[in-house]
Parts: sequence; structure tokens; C-alpha cells
Amino acid sequence: MSTPLEFKRALDLISSGRVNLKPLITKHVPLREGLKGFSEAQKMENLRVMFRP
Repeated sequence: MSTPLEFKRALDLISSGRVNLKPLITKHVPLREGLKGFSEAQKMENLRVMFRP
């Protein structure tokens, strides 16, 4: 579990571009296809699914 300060630091690192999250995302799914996204997340090859607006 992280503290609020650690969480803010992580967001700052991500927003500044010093941490690249792209390699961590295995699948992108539009938010309107939410059920499909959750189904994809259950598959072992899609461990991290990003929902896009």
C-alpha cells in the first residue's frame, strides 16, 4: 500500500515523462467497450488493459 505522498510522487513521475508506462500496457480498449476490456483483462496475455475515453 502506498501513502498519499508516494502516490503523488508516482503521478508526478508519470506526468513528467520520467516513467514510461507504455511498455506496461498490453491492451487498449475504448471505454464504451468496457465489458470486452474486462474480458480481455482475464486473459493471461493481456495482464494490463487500459480503458480509453
